[in-house]
Amino acid sequence: MSIKVDTKGLEEDLLRYMKTFSKAYAQESCKQITQKAQACIEMFYRDYTPYYYDRTFDLLRDSYVPYLHNNGKAYYGGVRITSDLMSLYYSGGFTSHTSTDPIIIAQSGWHGDPTGYNGRFTPIRTASPLDVLTKFVYSENLITAVSKYADKKAKKQTYKYLNDFFNR
Repeated sequence: MSIKVDTKGLEEDLLRYMKTFSKAYAQESCKQITQKAQACIEMFYRDYTPYYYDRTFDLLRDSYVPYLHNNGKAYYGGVRITSDLMSLYYSGGFTSHTSTDPIIIAQSGWHGDPTGYNGRFTPIRTASPLDVLTKFVYSENLITAVSKYADKKAKKQTYKYLNDFFNR
């Protein structure tokens, strides 16, 4: 007894599933990681109220940019953490003027100038927003949630052969 399988039709279904899954996975990852980036930065701001400098809120407003791309072979998305749109942190007097790139603040968890403005104040450090975000990005919870979302989205498509398989 022989069984005939429409391999061309099955291949088309599989490719459609994979394309839909990949796109949904990238979109949902981008959304969740961007939301978490904002939450991490808000947490960083809540952890400390400055008393020796004025907040610029640059880190909250201008440090993360969501992205979603399809290069023709793969979908990918997430959030880019950058200091490109932020102002430098300046400290020191006229003779010892220094600046700190704001991404150092996000990476390290320092509030204000990590030197404590030339030793006049004790530097304040709390949880680094980038450390918290990095743990989230690689967490099993995120990967599982995004995979389930993408699978559900992909299974909603109409397929010639896979619908019977999914409905078992």
